[in-house]
Amino acid sequence: PVGGYAQTPDANRFAAPPVPAIASATVAPATSALTLRHLTNNIQGFRLAGEIASSEWPVFITAAQARQRIKFQVGYLTAISVMPEASYLTLVVNDTVVGRTNIRASHSVRTFEFEIPPNLLQAGFNSVRLTAEQRHRVDCSLQATYELWTQIDPSQTGLLLPRSEGVTSLAELPALSPDAQGALPIRAVVPGRTNLSNVERIMRVVQMISLAGRFEQPVVDIGPLAGGEYGVNLLVGPAQDLAGLLEAGALGAVGGPSVFILPARADRRTTIVVTGATDAQVSEALGQFERQSQVVGAGTTTRSRGRC
Repeated sequence: PVGGYAQTPDANRFAAPPVPAIASATVAPATSALTLRHLTNNIQGFRLAGEIASSEWPVFITAAQARQRIKFQVGYLTAISVMPEASYLTLVVNDTVVGRTNIRASHSVRTFEFEIPPNLLQAGFNSVRLTAEQRHRVDCSLQATYELWTQIDPSQTGLLLPRSEGVTSLAELPALSPDAQGALPIRAVVPGRTNLSNVERIMRVVQMISLAGRFEQPVVDIGPLAGGEYGVNLLVGPAQDLAGLLEAGALGAVGGPSVFILPARADRRTTIVVTGATDAQVSEALGQFERQSQVVGAGTTTRSRGRC
């Protein structure tokens, strides 16, 4: 290089290894048969900067979902300085390369789909990693490295799953879908006669949900039962206080500590109920919640369990 600039690079010098036959990247078609499970926010973030950068997420799959055909969609923007012939975005699932596509600059978000091979995603937590290998179009100086970036769009990135009944048990809480920005909305539906002790119980349940699902950004608000595809409703308190917050018969006969899930429907998010006939029984139900929300069948690696 002269003065920090090089002649037109030879793209073959930077060519990546051949992509496995199982891997493919295609422009994502619009479809109503699938739902997009966004990735959760993580400490590494969604921006891949420099010549080599990666970010990794723990992704939980239920046993029923693991038997389905699953795709991964990624949406991104990239710097104009990135040379497309020698720059690649690679998807790795459970340490297996699934696919690779050239990184190309555009005026809007580019969206691709990768086919995930059968049996690669297992019931429980899985490791999903995106790696960017980026080369500058003209400048090979150290300073030019800082001009290389690819921004993953969280609203357009995640697992494409067949539509299903969603989360139906406490052990499947990590399968709750974050919103388009990677946060988990939690709507606390608070009884009108609540007290400070019950508020503390609500916060304990929020903490247990976050830990069970490795949700690094829970966003809690208070209000009536919320609808929508993302997040969860949370009701904590004695049955007599919660009775007016749900439709008739939803609670059933509560004679002791009780924890259960009301599956999502068109007008209501997945709803967690922690209750009992008395305040003491509600506190006992918290212990049930903690035991029942323990994840079964998680991946075998430390990284896939979300402890990275």
